[in-house]
Amino acid sequence: MGSFITYFYKILVEDAPDEWDYQPTGGGTEEGLTFHFFWINDQQEVELVRGHGDYLDYIF
Repeated sequence: MGSFITYFYKILVEDAPDEWDYQPTGGGTEEGLTFHFFWINDQQEVELVRGHGDYLDYIF
């Protein structure tokens, strides 16, 4: 079973879009991928895959 590392970042912004897309430029397995990002204001706002929201209590 592989392990993974989770990173959390705190950023302060004044003018940012509500949603945005990012297309990686690395090629290979990244070719054609599009990541969709958005902000949430409450941990109940979205349904996450089990385990992905385990640390949201620390930031909300």
